[in-house]
Parts: sequence; C-alpha cells; structure tokens
Amino acid sequence: MKHVFLLLACVLVPAITNLYAGNDQKYNISVFKDQIRIDEPSLQAGLRHQTAWQQFAHRNGPWYAEFNTLTKLPMRAAGTPVTLNTSGSDADLAMYFVNSELKAFNLPAASFQLNRINNGRSLNYVQFTQFYQGLPVLGNGLSIRLNNSKQVVAFTADVFNNIAVNTQPAITPEQALQLSVADVPGNYPQHSTPALKVLPVPTPSGYEYKLVYDFTIKGNIGTQTEPVNFRIWMDAHNGTIYYRYNMVCSFDAEEAQSLYALNGQVTPNPNFAPQAVTIPHMRIRVGATDYYTDADGHLDYAFPPGIPATANGTAYLDGPFCRVYNGATGSTTPSFPVSIVPGGSEITVPNSVTSSQISGFYHVVKQHQFMKSWIPGLTTMDFPIITRVDRNDGNCNAFYDGGVNFYAQGGGCFATSLFSDIIFHEYGHGINYYFYDYKGGNFDNGSLGEGYADVWAFAHTENPILSQGFNVGAINSFIRRYDQNPKVYPQDLTGEVHDNGEIIAGAWWDLGQQIGLQNMFTIFINSHEGVPMRPDGDEGTLYSDILFEALIADDDNGNLSDGTPNSIAIIDNFALHGIYLQISADIVHAEYPVIAPTDLAQINFTLGIDFNYLPFVEGVGLWYRTDRTQPFTYTNAVALTGGSTYTGFIPFLTAGTIVDYYLELEDNVGGVPLSEPYLANRASNPNIPFQMLVGYETLAEDNLFGTAANWTLGAPGDDATTGMWTIGSPIESYVNDVSMVQTGTDNTPDGNNQCAFTGNDTSGGAAGVNDVDDGKTTLTTKPFNLMQYDNPAFSFYRWYSNDQGANPGNDNWEVYISNNGGTTWVPVENTNVADHSWRLFALRVLDYVTLSPDVRLRFVASDNLIPGLDYEGGSLVEAAIDDFVLYEQADETQTGINNFNSAAMQVYPNPANDFLMVQLPQNGNAQVTMFNALGQQVYAANNQNGGQTLRINTTALPQGVYLLQATQNNQTLQQKVMVNR
Repeated sequence: MKHVFLLLACVLVPAITNLYAGNDQKYNISVFKDQIRIDEPSLQAGLRHQTAWQQFAHRNGPWYAEFNTLTKLPMRAAGTPVTLNTSGSDADLAMYFVNSELKAFNLPAASFQLNRINNGRSLNYVQFTQFYQGLPVLGNGLSIRLNNSKQVVAFTADVFNNIAVNTQPAITPEQALQLSVADVPGNYPQHSTPALKVLPVPTPSGYEYKLVYDFTIKGNIGTQTEPVNFRIWMDAHNGTIYYRYNMVCSFDAEEAQSLYALNGQVTPNPNFAPQAVTIPHMRIRVGATDYYTDADGHLDYAFPPGIPATANGTAYLDGPFCRVYNGATGSTTPSFPVSIVPGGSEITVPNSVTSSQISGFYHVVKQHQFMKSWIPGLTTMDFPIITRVDRNDGNCNAFYDGGVNFYAQGGGCFATSLFSDIIFHEYGHGINYYFYDYKGGNFDNGSLGEGYADVWAFAHTENPILSQGFNVGAINSFIRRYDQNPKVYPQDLTGEVHDNGEIIAGAWWDLGQQIGLQNMFTIFINSHEGVPMRPDGDEGTLYSDILFEALIADDDNGNLSDGTPNSIAIIDNFALHGIYLQISADIVHAEYPVIAPTDLAQINFTLGIDFNYLPFVEGVGLWYRTDRTQPFTYTNAVALTGGSTYTGFIPFLTAGTIVDYYLELEDNVGGVPLSEPYLANRASNPNIPFQMLVGYETLAEDNLFGTAANWTLGAPGDDATTGMWTIGSPIESYVNDVSMVQTGTDNTPDGNNQCAFTGNDTSGGAAGVNDVDDGKTTLTTKPFNLMQYDNPAFSFYRWYSNDQGANPGNDNWEVYISNNGGTTWVPVENTNVADHSWRLFALRVLDYVTLSPDVRLRFVASDNLIPGLDYEGGSLVEAAIDDFVLYEQADETQTGINNFNSAAMQVYPNPANDFLMVQLPQNGNAQVTMFNALGQQVYAANNQNGGQTLRINTTALPQGVYLLQATQNNQTLQQKVMVNR
C-alpha cells in the first residue's frame, strides 16, 4: 500500500518581502575607485567618427556603438546582421568577423582563446579570453553574438592591443599570500593557489598594465566569528594590492531605519501571522532508509507487505538542497520524530522545531526551486547548502559565505531567518556566483552583487519593500524599498555596496513595473549570457554594459537594427536611474556656402536614428550665430513628412554676414547631445561649425591647380623634418589599410585632383613615412590687394588629421591673417580637433585686420615634441588646402531682401498690438505660421474654412519683429510684422 502524506508546518512568513546583504568592506581595496569612465559619454560622438568605424557602418548598415575612450576600440556594438562569407563553427565564424570586419581596429586576434559558447534565447554568445605571453588578461574579453542564420548582430570587446609588461614575477606566491593580509589582523588558513595574470588599470592618460597574482584567501578578522573570503589582485613585482574584495556578503544593521525611531514600544515577536505550508525536499529516515518529500511537500511512502502498521521515523531539517544548523558552530541538524500512520494524510512539524529553523529550511528550498524554474540547467547549486540560524555571535545581520547565515533576535531586530526575502537575498548571492560561473564568467563586483541579490528577492516576492517591520516594534521599518525615491547614478554613489546596488536593482524593478515582472525577469536572466562584469569602483561602465546586454537579451529576431520588443521601456527605465544609452544617429546636411540675403533662411537636413531611439528624441534643432564674438542662439527644427526630414530657420540675414551654425539632437534620457558637424557643440575647443556667406559674390578663386602662382611653401622657423607643404596630387595614406590619414582626392569637382597637402609617400610605405614630423610646416597664400573693397571675405576648404598614431590629438592646426605683408600675423583658427573630410572655413577680413594692399593667410601644420611621452609626443599629422576664394559683399539692391510676394498678401495693422488681420490673395486652404527673431515658431494655423481673411491674436506675443509666412496653392508668401507693447 502506498500513501502520500503532506508534511505540514507553521512557518513564520513575513507579510512583506525583504532582502538585503552587505559586505564587511573595511579592508576592501580597489584601484578602480576613482570612477574613471572608460566609456566616457562626452567622447563617444568623436569616436564614432573614426574612419574605421565609419567604414564598418558604411559596409554593414546601421550599427549602434559605444567606445572605450582609452583604447579607442568599440566596446559595445549591435545592428544590422552581418553576413559572413565563409563557413565553419561558431568560433571560426566569430574569428573571421574579427579578422575581416574589425581589421581596421587592429585587435590582437592571435591572443584570443575560446572560453565557451553560451546559447541564448535567439543568439549564440561566442566568448573569448585574451592572453598575453601565455597569461590571461583580466577583464570581460571578447564576445561575438551570432543569430540563428550565423550572422553577427552584436559584439562586446574588453580587449587591449598595446599590452607591454614584464611577465617575470619578483615575489613568490608564498610571499604574495603573506603580504595580502599583512594589514588585516586575524587567521587565514585557507587559500587558492596564486595564478599570474595581466591586469589593465585605467588612468586618465590610458591603461597601465600590471603583472598580478590572482587568488583568494579565507579566514577570520581578529576575533570575529563571521568569516571573510578575499579575492586579491596583487602586483607580482612589488606586492602592491590593486584589488582586495571580500566575497562574503553580509547585512549591515545600520541600513535598517525605523520610521518611529526612539518612540515605539519594543515587542518580542514579529507582527506577522504564521502561514500553513507544505515542506518540500525534507529528509525522513525510517529504519535505515532515507525518504524525501517531493517538490510539493508530499512524502511518497510504501508500507511493507502485509497488514500496514504505523512506521516511526525521524525527520531532519536537511535534504538535497538545504541543511540547517543552529548557531555559529552547531554541527547537528535539528530533527523531530514522525509517525506515518496507515490511512493518515498528514505529518505535522511539532513545536519543538523553532520558527527560525523551519523558516530557514523552507525558504532556502523555495528559493532554490525558484532559481531552477528560471535556470534549469544550473546543476552546480543542487547540493544541501549550509543554513545557520539563530547565530548568537552578533545580531541584526545575515551573510553569505558559501552557506547562508542568520542571526538570532537581538539588538532591536527580529531573528533574520524569519524574513523570507532576507533568505532569498542571501541565497541570491550564491546564485550570482554560480550563475556567472555556469556562463563562463566571474562575479567580482560587490555593488552588483547586492543589487542582483535584491533582484532575486523581489522577483520572488513581487514586493518592492524589503524586510518591512525589520525592527522590533516598528512595523513601518524596512531595509530597502524600490517603489519611491529611485537611486540615480552617479549622484547616489556612496562607495557602499548596498547603496550602489540599489541603482541597478531599481532599474530592473521599474522595468518590471512597466512590462510586468515576468517579462522583466526573462530579460534579466537572458542578459547574463554576455556575463558583463567589472571590479568595484567601475559601476558606471558596468551598469551601461548591463543596459546593452538587456537590449541584446530582449531581441526576438536576430536583428538589433530594428530595435527590440521592449527597447523603449528598457532604455527609459534604466535612464530613470542615470544609466543611459548614448545617442547613435546620423545627421545628414548639405552645406550652403553662399546664399542671398533673406528674411528666413531654411536649413534642411535628415536624421537617421539607430536602435529604435526615436521615441527618446527630446529636441532637434540648430544653433547659429552671425557674430563670432557672441554666443550661439538655438532654434527648434520642424519635422517634415516622414519624421526623418527636418527644417531649421535662421531669420533676418543681411548681406555681408557670415553665419556659423551646427545641428543638434538631444534626447530626454540624459544622453550627451549629438551634433553635426561632430564635436561642433563642444563648449571648449569645438570642431568647425557649418558656415555660409550671405550676400557675397565671388571675385577670385584659386583651385591650387599646377604651381599655384605666388603661394609660398615654407616659412622662417619651420623645422619639420618630413611632410612639408607641396602642391600637386595627393596620395592617400592609411593605418591598417582602412583608417585614412591623408586624403587622396582634392575638393574641386573638376577631375584634376590638385591641391596643397603636407607631403606624399610615393614608396607605398606606412602612413607615417612622409607625414609631418618633429616640428611645423607653413603654407602662405599669395598677397591680395583689398583696398578697393568694402567688406571682403575669404573661404577655403581644409583637411586635417592628427588623431591617429602614438599620441593622438597632441598637435594643432593654425590659421593666421596678415595685412602688412607677413610682418605680423593675427590668429584666425587654432585647434587640435581632427576632421577627416574637406571642411569649409570662411572669414570676414574686417573681423581680424583692417584692409590693406597686401593681405595674406598662412596655414601651419605641426607635430609637437613633448619629451617624456611615447615617441616624444609624436602622432600622424596630415593637412590639405583647396579651393581658396575671395569674396566681396554684393550690392543689396541687386540681391534683394524684399518680402517674397508680399504684395499679394495684405497684413494690417502693422505694427500690431492685440491682433493682426491677414488678407490672403485668394480663397482656399492656407497654412499660416509666424516665427520670432530666433526662428522659433510662435503661431500656426490651417485656414481650412477657405476664406481670404484670417485674424491672429497677438496679445501673448512679446514686442519684437516677426516673420509671417503663408503657403497657399503651392505658393509661399512672407511678410515682416512688428508687434508693439
């Protein structure tokens, strides 16, 4: 006869959830605490304009990318699937992609060794570890993501192409073990074998590479009974500790804050009623045979043949997933007698088993079951984890040290094993370690550990308040809560792991509130496939890594260029916590070198957004100025048909004006605004903005064809040893065959390919064979007699590259003007911002010098020597000049600034006070708009009734000049309007 019994118990279950954990951080050390953002957002736009990345995107379509700003290498990228013209294993395909599509970045492909391949929901993650002279390099390595069609859709790269370090240690492993805790009193009997590895350490000027011993050492600090387990990275040459991280995760009682402070009455018991449950996976011994309740808490017991008789046995608080001990040193599992009665249906846990014991057992097993429901393949946690309850060597605490530990009631706190979410949280620490190991990674960040342990807890309890009622007599006390006052990076970073962890945990909780906790947790689990990890102190970059992995995990069609099902919610909710996806877009605009005077210049451009980012666009507009001594003025752009074409407006441009302007995209989730030209919106040392001359006519043009009569190559004081100015046909030069340094074409569209440039390499050698080296080289224009002109201007196109080589960005491009034959020179431009394209630069002569019979310009390219830097500070410097033009302001009466077709439209009264009457030339629908002097639209109406007369209320408009524009029957009418007050 077989009977199924229910093992029932009254288990103390808090009415709310809780979870927490902490680290004893007193002896933690991290060289990464300076919070250097290796993915510095303000530098991303410039790095996306690298030739190598522009060519990658040109070949492969829209791709989102963020770069390591120290190595200049792409560190996170995803987009349109890249088809590989080869076959082979996933590892073969991944390496083919590196050696072909990423060739321009000079990745050290030979140093990559396959670690493992993680099979995600829709992608395979091919993970590589980087090695240097046989030693592993600490970091995330390289991960190439393939879809089911074996196309590359994303990659992450935490790799280094310039490692240089002595791999011979100066101290022994034994010495490293002794030095590692020399400043930490206590006893440390357990340790792993120190292994040599290479540690990249970020500094403001780049990476420093250290030979380190990587090991763990475990013991107790002083007389404390709570253990520590340090992971250590120690310099193998001099014993410096770069990283010491206590992997024991504990709870700090100071985090619990009572709303009632000192004013409440203390009560000895929790304020939550027991909950009747069945106990799963508990061992019951009958005779010499062990039986176990199943996952639902049922005992399947077969009575021996014959007349069934009561079977007496012993139930133990252990099983395949949990083993309970009492106190800090207890070694006996609590047990109780059971009687299995024929015809019965229940076995009841007696009162002799304490609430701490049975609650600890039950909730550990339930969290194991919860974990297995999401990660069924994770078998390394299928063991009886040691669960110590009612430890009396402390209070108000719990910690994970390979087992889970909970303190007895005391110090104003309940026994911590009576809170299910504390148990879920502590067990969550174990999940973090084992899950990362299962996916081929290491879990080394304390802040992420606390945050993710919180996620495992609230995903199970579905409650944002963790450990409500933690303090005795204070039902409204709690450890942490995620439904109010969200923690935000970086302002809420405190250096304390629980505080820092709330930032990333809050992002996941808020995402769950928008898309549902089940959908959130699915993305959370799948985001582990890329095993993102960085050491303590590097949370800013790590949290951005996780945002990227969340988007990858959410993909459902193997194509990241079209966004993901929940990309809007993911980006939005991570942004609430200061974790941003940087803007990745292209702004395409054809510059207008010369225009006629106008009341309203229209600047047209198109906007291409990657990664489904359009919902986060806050503003698209342009900044302009008509006087370089004044700040830029902003005006919104207007979206035209389709949403990707925009028009911006610059009002009231008179003849003789030179306009500087740039286009800008700003999001609403904290990303750094994107400009075109790139970096033109930088506050200091910006790139050249777009420029246009208003009301000018061409007097002379020099395309630098042939000898370029009367131009001067070189000047006194020039000391460059190579790359001097010459005039002829340029020969392009490249780094790694694809990253262009020197242009190979001129700017003039005439087929002659002639310009001025800084040297050619005719040998076919490397890019640095005949670039500007070790000094400066000067090009001077011919003299111009400007005495017969009123308001002359010059323009030219220039190419400048200084951002490649050993010391990118060290060298300056300079332009000067002289009105005394070169005796003295006035600065016009001085920048170290490279732009690998032909860029227009225009200037009004009178803004710099008075007119004279001998005015000329000078262009200086230089390679600055900086002793102490690699190669003495040298880098690859190339420059070119073409299409030099002299202008004079045109007669305004010839070009005209009269209102276009204004006679066909009557506007009165003008000036206006409270209203305007607009008389259209004919009946019919008309679109009527008004713009202020900043080009901002202040009024818009569609005259759908077809009448000829329209009344516009102007009472809310400030005093000033406005432009009224009416479009009717494909004709645009304009009229200046004055509003008086």
